[in-house]
Amino acid sequence: MTPPPATSLVKRSVILVQGADAMTFLQGQLSQDLSLIPSGIGLQSLLLNPDGKLVDIVGVHLVEGNLLLECDERALDLVLSRLKRFCFRVKVTMEVVPWVARWWVDGVSPPGWASSRSFGTGLLTINDVDLGSSGVEELSTLEMERRRLRDAIPAFGAEITVETIPAELGAELVRNSVSFTKGCYTGQELVARLDARGANVPFRLRRVTSSGNLVVGDTFTDEGSGAHRGTVTSVVDSGGGVILGLGLFHRSIEMPAVLTTASGVMVEVDEVLQNLDA
Repeated sequence: MTPPPATSLVKRSVILVQGADAMTFLQGQLSQDLSLIPSGIGLQSLLLNPDGKLVDIVGVHLVEGNLLLECDERALDLVLSRLKRFCFRVKVTMEVVPWVARWWVDGVSPPGWASSRSFGTGLLTINDVDLGSSGVEELSTLEMERRRLRDAIPAFGAEITVETIPAELGAELVRNSVSFTKGCYTGQELVARLDARGANVPFRLRRVTSSGNLVVGDTFTDEGSGAHRGTVTSVVDSGGGVILGLGLFHRSIEMPAVLTTASGVMVEVDEVLQNLDA
């Protein structure tokens, strides 16, 4: 029997958070209501800076009474630094552990796992053993990126930067990452204010396609005013001579749209239907 395909999608680090105050501490730092977390089923959450801008989208898991966070490995230092910034007068320890986080494409039946959560059109699992040693088939880096962009999954360093406002990444992402009924948490004010105003942020995540030479960093400007109207943040060759990508575009652009980059490449831009259920 052929092993099911799996990949890390974007490599993720796992942090074990322990101590008498671990749950209370994380409840005050993350946007999700951790009182709702069942053992073995993870929740998607936002970790925010005090100004409400995003550090990273994280997963929170409860495994045998232990709290674990998974984040993009490129964001690990920032995530730890941000958490430790508020870790005073509390009994909490944080340790990076060699757990494995994997994304399983939609419709497969993965081996056993310690905890899992929905991620795009698949399942993200964490386990304390490397299931790759049991013959799990890994997707290629190219196919990983194709699936990430098809699912409109924001990545740290691309769609997620130190200036990212969560609402820019989609109302569905915010809905699946934030509790609006829990108590206070760091960075809450901006998220709550934007939600009350209909998440009317200047720029929004969009999916782009082009048959031209589209590259990360390509920009779009208004022909009349010269004002900035969008930036391509991720691209991948989707096959058949078509480039698939993601970008942040100004809210004034009606979707779908056909735009031309500053370098003259024609691009189709459309809204994204995210599948990022926690």
